[in-house]
Amino acid sequence: MAAFNGSNAPDWFVGGELRDKINGFGGRDILQGNGGNDIIKGGSGDDWIEGSDGNDKLLGGGDADWLLGGRGNDYIDGGSAGNDFDKVDYASAESSINVNLATGIATDGLGGHDKLIDIEEVLAGRFNDVLIGGNKANNNLESFVGLAGDDIINGGSGIDRADYASDFGRGGYRGIFADLEANTVRDGFGDIDTVFEIEVIRATVRDDDLRGDDQDNRFDPLSGFDYIDGRGGRDEVSYDSDHLFTERSGGRVGIRADLREGEVRDTTGWNIDTLISIEDVRGSIFDDDIRGDGKANRLRGFDGDDFISGRGGRDNLQGENGQDFIFGGKGNDVIAGGSGNDILRGGSGADTFVFEQGADFDRVRDFTNGVDLLDVSAFGFSSAASVISGARQVGNSVRIELSEDDAVVLKNFQLTDLDAGDLII
Repeated sequence: MAAFNGSNAPDWFVGGELRDKINGFGGRDILQGNGGNDIIKGGSGDDWIEGSDGNDKLLGGGDADWLLGGRGNDYIDGGSAGNDFDKVDYASAESSINVNLATGIATDGLGGHDKLIDIEEVLAGRFNDVLIGGNKANNNLESFVGLAGDDIINGGSGIDRADYASDFGRGGYRGIFADLEANTVRDGFGDIDTVFEIEVIRATVRDDDLRGDDQDNRFDPLSGFDYIDGRGGRDEVSYDSDHLFTERSGGRVGIRADLREGEVRDTTGWNIDTLISIEDVRGSIFDDDIRGDGKANRLRGFDGDDFISGRGGRDNLQGENGQDFIFGGKGNDVIAGGSGNDILRGGSGADTFVFEQGADFDRVRDFTNGVDLLDVSAFGFSSAASVISGARQVGNSVRIELSEDDAVVLKNFQLTDLDAGDLII
């Protein structure tokens, strides 16, 4: 048995025709068996781990790994349960596959039966496949990529995604039509998938028609002129993965989302998505402009220096990463700048400003004494007095030191007005 040991840098190992033992250790490795019953361990890093014709043992380790068993009865363990996103790849199957993440058993379409452990995503082949999700006791996402064929996808409990973003790059020629209420999706190849217990749809870079059901759904439309109807439930459109798929089609600018108008100009800058019954929006890695309506919206900026306006309703507004400007508008809003030096303005109503570790330096422009609240519970203060002791008057403003690296400034506010009634500890 030959043994290959990698390093903490990216490594590339290809085994021999007999049994091999390959350990990538750290780094982003490419590890391939080449015959025999191989044992391949990725270690830390996002690894490509590929078996061959034997009964292989593939161990992903930490981070997000891509695992291909090949022929044979393989043992495939993504590793680090719940802390990464591991994919098992059956795209080269020569017949239909049947994957059940609940039982951990897969018929691989090459004559073998695999054992699967801690797998979050399944990539199927071009035949009529059956993909069944696990029974997650938490909110970890499971994802299913059916590709061509009339597939059956049952997500089971937890949060499950049917992902069609790869259709175009693998021979698909059209946008999808997804109707979660009818439990059907016409995929990018023109085939009809039957879907159950699916909460999330990731569409294509074509023009897609996406329709939800009475549950809470999320739609990742990517580029194209998309039509999105959430129907019942609390539904979200998200553009946080656009850059992974739309760069070749020009996806390099922030979105312009307006729920009042029911439109989003996507990251291409020219495609316009039509929104119906959508309550929540998550932006892109670019500088986004996201505006709510008169309902209670959750608007999240993701990366970039974003402008977020809740308008009316009791909104939850989160800048996440970047230097954001967030305006609550009317209603009792919850506002969190996230990381970066943010400018926060509540508007009318009793607003709560939330700060967490890594918030950096934020400014609240209109904190109203006795009405608004500062939520600093993430910093572990023992009392309101310990917060106030770290505050000082700076001109017409009050600066509160939350940690060595984090601070908040209340504009046009007096230190003598700051008391326990203003704080959530």
